[in-house]
Amino acid sequence: MWMDLLFPGEKIDVRPDVCLNAKSREAVCDECVQACPFAAIRIDVRSSAVVAVDPEACTGCAACVGACPTGALAKKGAPDSLTSARRWWEVLAGAAKDAENASGAVSREGVSPFLACTVSPHGKRSSWPLACILELEPAHFFAAGSAASSAPPSPQGEATVEGADSPFSTRHDSPVRVAVDLSPCRRCPRGVRYEEVEGHLRALEEALRRYGRPVTFVPLAEDTLEGEEAAGGELPGRETVPQEAIGRREVFHHLLPPRIRELLAGPREAASPSQGGEGEVEKAPVPSGPSSAGEGQANDFGAGRALAKKRLYRGRLSSVPALRTFRYGEKFALTATLAVGETCDGCDVCVRVCPVEALSWRSRGGEAVLVLDEGRCLGCEKCAVLCPRKAIDVRWEASPPVSERELVAFEERTCSRCGSPFRARPSDPETLCPVCRARRLPPDFFAAQFAPRPSR
Repeated sequence: MWMDLLFPGEKIDVRPDVCLNAKSREAVCDECVQACPFAAIRIDVRSSAVVAVDPEACTGCAACVGACPTGALAKKGAPDSLTSARRWWEVLAGAAKDAENASGAVSREGVSPFLACTVSPHGKRSSWPLACILELEPAHFFAAGSAASSAPPSPQGEATVEGADSPFSTRHDSPVRVAVDLSPCRRCPRGVRYEEVEGHLRALEEALRRYGRPVTFVPLAEDTLEGEEAAGGELPGRETVPQEAIGRREVFHHLLPPRIRELLAGPREAASPSQGGEGEVEKAPVPSGPSSAGEGQANDFGAGRALAKKRLYRGRLSSVPALRTFRYGEKFALTATLAVGETCDGCDVCVRVCPVEALSWRSRGGEAVLVLDEGRCLGCEKCAVLCPRKAIDVRWEASPPVSERELVAFEERTCSRCGSPFRARPSDPETLCPVCRARRLPPDFFAAQFAPRPSR
């Protein structure tokens, strides 16, 4: 396939076990499908892979990687950009704290990230690795401790805001200007159009403003001085970056196998960084300090990644969006609560299918109470989709989450025939468990249920 030759090693790896659509009757999340600019992704819940990526249509832009809430899609053989970005902000926050302790004033003037994709000639100077600018999401611009997290609940059961004194919390967020190299987007070998990247950055700016994080993206050609300062060296401006920056020479250079590429490279290009060759491209200066690599790796994929995003976004939206598009993490920023109807029979399906274990049963004085932890609930609606009685309704609120919200209560009873424990409504006089009740039904009932239907 031509993308394998043009960008060797850059593929999209699918982890179906952590996808929210795994073991579901229908798709409950299609963020990757909406984000892909080439319509290369298809969701099939009946397949074991769940997410199918068309290798002919996929260009490796990794827009789906940034949109996936659980990290089910990842760049194969490439570092995770979200983990690297979080580490960059954490190190910067640590450096600001050290400067505050030394001088008594916080100063972050002139320290801003510089972003460039792997196709850009300045890709190695990017603050964190990006396959494409479309990979960016709001979580890339928050530190790990910049928002409310699972703090001890208040006496009324409402979660309190943690990290209010953090230099990157909502109270102390200051405008940030991010220099972005968009020069390769004019003739991108991946096929991404410049208008798509520009629209993505504008939508990202608007989403970050809603989260109280004012970020302004400045194209490199429009702000050369800031780009030079962010990248730690001289960068070309509008006049010095020709539109042929990514031309046929670079395309054929990527088409060559790595060994042939090294043989044909000149002495300046082939010089290794360890030898300090003249062709060495220095990376942008990153603030030095301790990194939480172990913590970042633990939350890279699955429920840990989704919950980490929820902690970043929580409490930053002041109202529920008018349109239920829920792009750019709005599902995580809002509080999802459940309403359980009278048709619920306590079958335990919702507890077993919840990807983050937000639902659980609590025993209390002969009662079994279904409890929801709103601080962990992602609002994926998987419980509502798979509920056999269709008794669950998902609602969105801008209120603080409640750690233990009681949804429905059942009586704990013992089956009079087999002795197994089961749950029943207080008004239900039933004394048999669901299994014994099914055995009591006549055989004609099951024959009618599984009888072949006449073809139309």
